Amino acid sequence: MSIIVALMIFGCFFEEEKEREVQSFSRVRNLVDDISLQLFTKDIFENWYASRGVVLQQKDVCAVHSRHVFIDVNGTTVSYIDDTKDKEGRNTTQRTINVMRTKLWEEKRTDIVQASAGSTSYPFVYSCTHNVYEQALHRVTGKEEESLLYGSWKQFHVSKESPISIVEAIFQMNEQNRHQVPEDIIKRLLGQLVIESSGKKNATSIAGARGMLQIMPETLKSCGIEPKHYQHRFAQIDCALSELKSAHRALHTLVYDVLSDLSDKQRDDIAAWMTTQAYHAGRGNISKLFTTHSDVATSINSKADFFSEFSGKDLSMILILKNFGRASIGPQALKYALDSEIVGDQILLLTSSGR
Repeated sequence: MSIIVALMIFGCFFEEEKEREVQSFSRVRNLVDDISLQLFTKDIFENWYASRGVVLQQKDVCAVHSRHVFIDVNGTTVSYIDDTKDKEGRNTTQRTINVMRTKLWEEKRTDIVQASAGSTSYPFVYSCTHNVYEQALHRVTGKEEESLLYGSWKQFHVSKESPISIVEAIFQMNEQNRHQVPEDIIKRLLGQLVIESSGKKNATSIAGARGMLQIMPETLKSCGIEPKHYQHRFAQIDCALSELKSAHRALHTLVYDVLSDLSDKQRDDIAAWMTTQAYHAGRGNISKLFTTHSDVATSINSKADFFSEFSGKDLSMILILKNFGRASIGPQALKYALDSEIVGDQILLLTSSGR
């Protein structure tokens, strides 16, 4: 389906008095591909965190579960609508969404619209559907007694008399097995537990990913795990930590090489954020953002002075947005690490494991 993208944003491409230019594209990458890097704001991560938090936690505007919120490229919620039906009772919500997108464009509150239904478009629209996280949070934090862990894996041992929560197992195995995965990545891994499987031991995805951390069989095999132990929770944690450590090491090197003019703090945060993204999109795909498709990263590096006050997470969001349509990057990748962070923060608030 075609997507109409407005290339003009006032003060940047044309003078305000002139009519804004609209061009038609068919690829999802063009949703934000033609937005200048300098139009992203340094609070983009905080804005997206707040807007997605409202959706995930079903609060404020999303306390009404039949509602749909419109979020612009910098993460600001610009409007919302409720479900709509025609006189015959047929659902017309998508049509109403498209009408609202056009209205937002006409009111100069956004700069990209979609003309027809059925394709990914902008502003991004997220539905306030009823997500039941409470039970999953109880499961991973050990509030459900049957979810507590004990037993052995390699050199790691927990006695039956003193079982621990899944959260505590992750922290302990990261320390005792000397994986040394940065705690920011560990925090998001806690969120991934809820997002990926709701912390369920026997979860299996359509793609064949196994266990509470949704690891593919070939990855489990590469971790030296036999099929009979694929859903063993300590084995899952050990394999996930090993993969995250390896991915972080590789991405850290790439980020430091390509983004050489950014601060160490910015680069460390980008490498950690991209490591979480790699868990979902694949290390090879995320690596391409700094190799095959390094033009966005190179442009950011060339504007290091402009971006000096942006956090590494701000820049990570921009890297994902500007690479839509490349290396399997799209709307799902946009929210994956972000949602993991939001839920991870919530888990740490519920436990004494935050460091």
